[in-house]
Amino acid sequence: MLRIQTSCYSKVPPGPRSICISRGMPRGKQYKRYWPLAPGPWFKSVDEQEYRRRYFAQLSQLDPVEVLCDLFKLTGQLDPILLCYEPPGQFCHRRLFAEWIQAQCPSWEIPEMK
Repeated sequence: MLRIQTSCYSKVPPGPRSICISRGMPRGKQYKRYWPLAPGPWFKSVDEQEYRRRYFAQLSQLDPVEVLCDLFKLTGQLDPILLCYEPPGQFCHRRLFAEWIQAQCPSWEIPEMK
């Protein structure tokens, strides 16, 4: 079964499954990148409620099936791990993406990597 997970850079080194979805990535590291899921330039300048509104508006411009296909293409059909900086349990756009994809494609669950 195909599966996508999320995590943070401190837990997952660069590798064939690792995909950067943040605006930047850790210095000296090279991750695959998927720009459509990176938040806009406003990401550090708005509160959580406004961040959610803007990020979901950004996601609404995307085709969820196309996004899923793109992610698996980037990894050569391996199960992707979507990465950004925030540690598990903190507010983070990778979890907003997981929430959005499950709303759009109910058979998909994207857990945080344990």
